[in-house]
Amino acid sequence: MNQDLSQYAAVIEQLKPMVKEPEFNQVLQQIASHIPKEKRFLIKMEVKRLARPCLRAIDLRGQVDGQCKLYEFDSIKHFLDDVAIEVFEQQVRIFGLYCFGVYEAVMATENNFRVIREKPKPATKKNRTPPKSRKTA
Repeated sequence: MNQDLSQYAAVIEQLKPMVKEPEFNQVLQQIASHIPKEKRFLIKMEVKRLARPCLRAIDLRGQVDGQCKLYEFDSIKHFLDDVAIEVFEQQVRIFGLYCFGVYEAVMATENNFRVIREKPKPATKKNRTPPKSRKTA
């Protein structure tokens, strides 16, 4: 998801299960009525993009803090750890198929080394006293 749409992540999450439904546009209008029309269009396009079928195999070996194992879904062989399998299955239930939304969610699990590395570090206050000035004679 790009930076412009990250502020609408909650709206996008609400729309995911509805993307294949005939009343998707009405639901979008109801949920996002407070959002400007241009942004609403971008949200719609993002949800449609996430719902496009995906054929990419996911191989998380060496990329996550967990033990990966073979996981096959619709004849596509993936190597996923337990966290990724849980996210994969949850997202497939939401979308109804293996699509780019599932792929992106699995690639962004909290135990992925890339995600861990890119997390902003919390600012820490250092309890240091200012150095004492030395008087020179």
